[in-house]
Amino acid sequence: MDNYLPIKIYAKNANQNEAVLRQLFSLFPKEDIYFELNDNGVNIYLRELDFFHFKNSIQTLARSSDSEVAKLLNLIFYNVEKIKSQIILDEVIKQKRVKALSEFLMKQGYQKSIGSAMIASVQCNGNHLNGVVVIIPFTQNGSTIVAQIAQWNGSWNTTEYDGAIAVIQDRQEWVYDYDELQHKIIPVKKSEWIKKNDVPFGYIQGFSLPLVKQDVSLVTEISQPYVDNGFQGIQLTGTTSCKTVDIQKTVYTLLGFVAYRFHQRKYWCYNGSTVSNVNIGVYLSDVDPNFYYKGIVNQWDILGQNSTFHDSMRQAQVDNCIVKYGCIGSSYPAIQIITYANGQYSYSTWD
Repeated sequence: MDNYLPIKIYAKNANQNEAVLRQLFSLFPKEDIYFELNDNGVNIYLRELDFFHFKNSIQTLARSSDSEVAKLLNLIFYNVEKIKSQIILDEVIKQKRVKALSEFLMKQGYQKSIGSAMIASVQCNGNHLNGVVVIIPFTQNGSTIVAQIAQWNGSWNTTEYDGAIAVIQDRQEWVYDYDELQHKIIPVKKSEWIKKNDVPFGYIQGFSLPLVKQDVSLVTEISQPYVDNGFQGIQLTGTTSCKTVDIQKTVYTLLGFVAYRFHQRKYWCYNGSTVSNVNIGVYLSDVDPNFYYKGIVNQWDILGQNSTFHDSMRQAQVDNCIVKYGCIGSSYPAIQIITYANGQYSYSTWD
């Protein structure tokens, strides 16, 4: 067991499923990974692993197995992935580029949040893109994630990619790179960095990673005079006020660049008892050229009893298409806004 990392998994049904486990582990060299059963479950001994192959093999077996076997296989995958992720994170933190970027961000007053670090195993467009992206978030005052380091290693077709950058969310036009010749951090315009480096992970939407606060929502209030636009609600009486709110959901790429911002803009009038004159629009802003708005795919409009509130939801489809490689996925950002007769509102965003 020299140089093997032991992973103990407690599962009462492991012994009853020895045949399935042998089928799984026979797909990999024993010099890389193997298992041993015990009274409490299974011990896995890991040296190295083709993780994509391991993941796909488990998913294939789980689909053709009953629920109890599928649970065992998923438990094995979870534990192996967790250990693998910690090993990768430990290695990344020690890298010269990552250490230099970390020191740079901490000098700016940001705090490293290792506990929120995320590792994304990426496989898109068949087998053309394979890689791992490690995200190390940084917070300000211990709360909101405001900066990040992204480190990546992988390939697209025959081209290999390896690197690390820092991104600060309120300075989205800049990328911070480590110059190994000058031994210092160099700020580079994001557009210039992308053009020079052409790293595919910078074009791909983040997969619900906590690289930044994913549900960033901006509220803009605009008080406006009452204008009758034909909304079919209860006729307003008394003092009438009107307001516009603009809620946005910001979506990011794996490297922390803004992919796009999806907005729902809502105008309504209110008099303390009822709402009326609702008008809703949607639009995108700050759109990366690798993302394409396809329109609204789901929506609702609900007028509350006696017109005391109005509930609107708009959900869009945005395709992630890279000119050189084709479309690799779609996202479905959604925004719900509920406006009330007292002029207040609530909202939520998701995708």
